[in-house]
Amino acid sequence: MAMLLSTGSFFNNPNAGGGGGGPTGPVVTHRGTFTTSGSVNSITQNGVDIGAAETGRLVVVTGHIVRAAAAQRTFTGATFNGSGGAGAIIDQIGINDGVNEGVQVGLMSGVVSTGTTVDIVVSWSGLLPAGLINVYTITGLASSTPVDTVKATGNDPSDSTLAASDLSVVIGAFGGVEPSTGAFTLSGVTADDDRQHGSGGTNMRAAAGHASVASATSAYTVGCSSSAGFEALVASSWA
Repeated sequence: MAMLLSTGSFFNNPNAGGGGGGPTGPVVTHRGTFTTSGSVNSITQNGVDIGAAETGRLVVVTGHIVRAAAAQRTFTGATFNGSGGAGAIIDQIGINDGVNEGVQVGLMSGVVSTGTTVDIVVSWSGLLPAGLINVYTITGLASSTPVDTVKATGNDPSDSTLAASDLSVVIGAFGGVEPSTGAFTLSGVTADDDRQHGSGGTNMRAAAGHASVASATSAYTVGCSSSAGFEALVASSWA
């Protein structure tokens, strides 16, 4: 059974403060963190609060899964409000320790313009000890297609080539293998959730975060570091 662990929201308006009436860009809101564990090949979370209906509202999911093997599973699908609400897997990447543990992280999205809640199913390619998703909404977008996506793996990986438009937003998913202690240190985004999660002695470090970008760039940096030693990240920008 999937469980809601935490919720929260904020939007870092690059033009905030001082009155003004200029453009504010898209609004990104973290809607919650949900977990599953046991012997599972998907996570189902029904009735996730996504706020007031709005045309073009994009639901973005960060996915995090862990495997008790020197390999990873892959994400195979995402649906929003049933089979008629198929979502897109934007991108994914994974890493393993070469011994007994591997993690995979991914980004998925779908446009959900109506209603105040959404039913989400995210599936992967085989049974695993544990999985976790973070759910976001983005409103006020000109397009639901990401401006750009980057991914990286390694020991404290980062990527400095993410393109972002004026008044855009960034969401990132992060995962680490065998994290014994300590939280992630994230660059390029502020963490909305960061935790150790697993079952049966197999654990991962999982984090997700977002940011707003005031001015266009082709060199936005997203990165992560932790005690895990083997980490993976994927991040996208939207405008």
